[in-house]
Amino acid sequence: MKKPKQKEKKKTGRPEKYTITFCLNEIKSIYSDLMSEGSKHITWQDLIRHKEYSHERISEWRKKFVDNSEFSHTIKKIEKELENRLFKLGLSNKASTAMAIFGLKNNYNWTDKQEITGKDGTPLINLDPFKMIRENSGITQK
Repeated sequence: MKKPKQKEKKKTGRPEKYTITFCLNEIKSIYSDLMSEGSKHITWQDLIRHKEYSHERISEWRKKFVDNSEFSHTIKKIEKELENRLFKLGLSNKASTAMAIFGLKNNYNWTDKQEITGKDGTPLINLDPFKMIRENSGITQK
């Protein structure tokens, strides 16, 4: 006995508003605004203040269009420019240095460099435990 053919499920509901074409055009527009002369934007909230969507919506787009290289590349360029502007703002003393450091650590994964050394400047922890063995045995590392 043959199985009856299953009908394809029709998509119901409202058509998708945020297509790749729409989102890519929006991200390109945001990048263009960011790079325009006189632009003082330093956060995503500054960039999308007059848009009909929120920063959370852009986060959804990032996840949805992660495989689209043009979209991802444009997002990375925006992020890098915002990071550079925040860094320069902190260096120029036009804003609180502490605020700039806080923003860089929380939004761009910056960390404090920690060096643990002894009184004479040598490391307290030997990161290569086999170094002494190689030096004493005459074995060279390939």
